[in-house]
Amino acid sequence: MRLRPWFCCLVMIAACAPSDASNPSESLVDVPLAWEFEQHWAVGGAADTALQLASTYPSDLGADSAGHLWVIDRSAGRVVEYDADGRRVRTLGGPGRGPGEFRFPISIRFSPTGEIRVHDVQKRSTVVFAADGTVLPEETPDPRMRDPITLANGDLVSLRFTPDSSTLRTLANGELRDITGFAPPGQRSIPDACGLVGQTASPVFSPTLEFAARGERAVYTTGEFLLTVYEPGQPNRTLTRAAPRRVATDEMARRQLGPGSPVQILGRPLCHVPADIILAAVGTAPELPAYSRLIIAPDESIWAIRFVLPDEPQLADIYHPQRGYQGTVRLGRINPATFLSDGAVVSLEKDEDDVPVVVVYGVRRL
Repeated sequence: MRLRPWFCCLVMIAACAPSDASNPSESLVDVPLAWEFEQHWAVGGAADTALQLASTYPSDLGADSAGHLWVIDRSAGRVVEYDADGRRVRTLGGPGRGPGEFRFPISIRFSPTGEIRVHDVQKRSTVVFAADGTVLPEETPDPRMRDPITLANGDLVSLRFTPDSSTLRTLANGELRDITGFAPPGQRSIPDACGLVGQTASPVFSPTLEFAARGERAVYTTGEFLLTVYEPGQPNRTLTRAAPRRVATDEMARRQLGPGSPVQILGRPLCHVPADIILAAVGTAPELPAYSRLIIAPDESIWAIRFVLPDEPQLADIYHPQRGYQGTVRLGRINPATFLSDGAVVSLEKDEDDVPVVVVYGVRRL
């Protein structure tokens, strides 16, 4: 763990212009929200010798009901728990093929009874620990429900991928039902790189089906400034805002890809598929997607993280699950991945050495 001193308490204001404040969703420009963010603590980064992160994604971070943060350390094949003050509590797992060990962990979830459930893509199973850390039998997920999230009523929600489409589906009382499906632009082959064979990808900036689930609802989007809210037993409803999508260019694609697409395989150094190889193979989509990720906060607000280029400040459109778009907060370097149970934002960033660092911020909504 690497504690940092309190460093800022800033009013984050989105770019604004005259608009109808009584109906933010009709504004063509961002309606500003003035919120304060205070850094509490951080782990990872080049200076943290106890947690050496390489490629890290939002799915590698999770928060349990006790307000503790869990981090998947892919390079070391383990999961690490921190309490609400950033103190390391324990480490579970290790590299290997046996019980309680990992080959390629990619996401972490928690059951209502406190079980820690880590999906391992290479083992094709979910590694399960009891709340006290005891290793439980691994579970082979239902192939129809990859890495599901449990809603408040017990229904499962999951995203299923095929080579040319993705489907958001629910499993309730043994009945499987598709909520929505999405087919991105056709996949194109990428020359072999980083020891991987048969890679395919859509054009850079192609929209994807993004979703989040928490409590009694799930929410999804497919590239536009439009969210669809799903609640079991209720008709779907849409939340929109009147904002145009940005035109994409090859120069933007190069900024987005940087050194290339990172590939992290357990036991191997981080490798990048070069940007030139990717661009030559798949090209660029005509527009940037509206959002890159959705997160539902403990207070039920929906944070739609805007799709921005790596050198641009982070933005989040905030939606109320019934009233829709409320406004936009300029996050700067803060890159929300999840929330602690008290509403603190868990941000996935990089330090001055370009090494992933996980930072926790308190939020004050003015």
